Amino acid sequence: MEPLAAGDPRQTGPYRLRSRLGAGGMGRVFLGFSPAGRAVAVKVVHPQLAADPAFRVRFAREVAAARAVSGAYTAPVLAAGTDDDPPWLATLFVAGPSLAEAVTAAGPLPAVPAWRLAAGLAEALAEIHGRGLVHRDLKPANVLLAIDGPRVIDFGISRAREATVMTMTGLVVGTPSFMSPEQASGGLVGPASDVFSLGGLIVFATAGTAPFGDGPTPSLLYRVVHAEPALDAVPGGLRELAAACLAKDPAARPPLPQLIAAITAGSPPGAASLGSFWPGTVSGLIRSHQARLDAQLASSGTEEDPGPAPVTEPGPVTETAARLRPDEPTATGPSGPAPAAPRYQGAASAPAVLAVAAPAPGLPADPARGGDRALGHGHPEPSGPAGRAGGHLTRRRALAGLAGAAAGLAAAGWELSRGTAPLRPGTEIWSTGAGGGPYARPAIGHGVVYVPGSTDDGHAPGGPLVAVRASDGATIWSSRLGRGVTSLPAPAGDVIYFDGMDNRLYAVRASNGTKIWATGLGGGPATSPVTARGVIYFGGNDNQLYAVRASNGTKIWATGLGGGPATYAAAAASVVYFGGNDNQLYAVRT
Repeated sequence: MEPLAAGDPRQTGPYRLRSRLGAGGMGRVFLGFSPAGRAVAVKVVHPQLAADPAFRVRFAREVAAARAVSGAYTAPVLAAGTDDDPPWLATLFVAGPSLAEAVTAAGPLPAVPAWRLAAGLAEALAEIHGRGLVHRDLKPANVLLAIDGPRVIDFGISRAREATVMTMTGLVVGTPSFMSPEQASGGLVGPASDVFSLGGLIVFATAGTAPFGDGPTPSLLYRVVHAEPALDAVPGGLRELAAACLAKDPAARPPLPQLIAAITAGSPPGAASLGSFWPGTVSGLIRSHQARLDAQLASSGTEEDPGPAPVTEPGPVTETAARLRPDEPTATGPSGPAPAAPRYQGAASAPAVLAVAAPAPGLPADPARGGDRALGHGHPEPSGPAGRAGGHLTRRRALAGLAGAAAGLAAAGWELSRGTAPLRPGTEIWSTGAGGGPYARPAIGHGVVYVPGSTDDGHAPGGPLVAVRASDGATIWSSRLGRGVTSLPAPAGDVIYFDGMDNRLYAVRASNGTKIWATGLGGGPATSPVTARGVIYFGGNDNQLYAVRASNGTKIWATGLGGGPATYAAAAASVVYFGGNDNQLYAVRT
């Protein structure tokens, strides 16, 4: 629990916010209170998700379904603002540690509380599945230990985020240590996937480790799909239960009614208590956690209010762990522990590249929009209202953006006006839907525009990388190397660099799109590549910033400063800059 920062909201819906609990893949999480004083956890959606109209539709649908789930073993949804900007969701606040925190602090659970945990989780899943929902990210950080039993959080709405993040970056969202084989391999995810994750939770709770260990994401996912789980440290009875849940074939896993019956039959007898669901050791841990939260809340109440939040949206929130979560979702595509900063915030809403004439001479340039930023030379679009899909730029910003576009085209050797009459500012020169139209900002180099194309739905990554002539929009070549492109292209001389859907960084010839080399260093790139002086910089899925030779993709060095890069890098002279996952800006010697 942390005090509210200057950019955090103070009120969301009817709830007054008091503290920051953390952040996750969906958004920032706050502790709030209703007018009557009920404690709630308020999740405010990330701006980059809120800007996607399709996400809003899915979010509203999933919230409606989640509100129908009872709160016996879940944190029930109390209210939501699906039409607000940004959308938000309020659930009952559970004043207990997560299973991850409890095991880290006190070690594996003894047999009796472990059996009770398994029973509570099975009943929670039965309720969730009975409402037509699948959790999809059942893990120790999403299980809270309340005094009256376990609570499953973050169910239902995970599907809205998963569809959006896969659409934006080609990811399969989840936590590798607790993914099912079908989820790890990008297959159909159904109720049996949650049963597999439940088996993983039983192993974690009783052995203190995940069933397939840890390590780099690619090797971990391989073990999930192909290796047998490590069950030696799991007590008898629970070991057989976990093994059944962890069957590779979804059809071989026990259905929940059968699982609940097995737990009921196998649970050791224990004295029931009206004061606590848990034996004394676990209930004592929970009460100590509650006392610590009360002390932190009382302390935060004495601090000076930093005042209202700024009008503009705050920058991208890093994926620091909500509730001290050490295992926020990572991905089977180009992402780290849940990508913190969005890789592409300037989504194109029209399925075409549009070239426009330059503004009148002498127009003052807006420093925030000038230079080559209009053409996407490695600079993110603003995350506030002006940068959102469907937002409207002011006239000054729009004209300044055109000035930047003209400068970029002129630098590429293209004269905007030829012949007898110059084009009027704002006149369309050409447009093209090559490659399905762009899903992210194009880049330009040597008179060629490089377009990250869309898939069939018109806005998703995974489409081809397309090269079109800057002069008339004619397609020069198109490439589907790496099963499509998932990053902003980075042109450097006669080579173009981009991230592929297959989690590899590619170098292709600018003249024809043929492959020069590819590398999967760092578990694959998690950020767009940036080039400078013969070196490419990118953040890997292993939370390291990599410097590789542009000529052949071999590693020069890597650093994990700041917990790894949360943004893509900016290189200048002998220094490279990046935002770390610890919310610090780093300058590193190249």
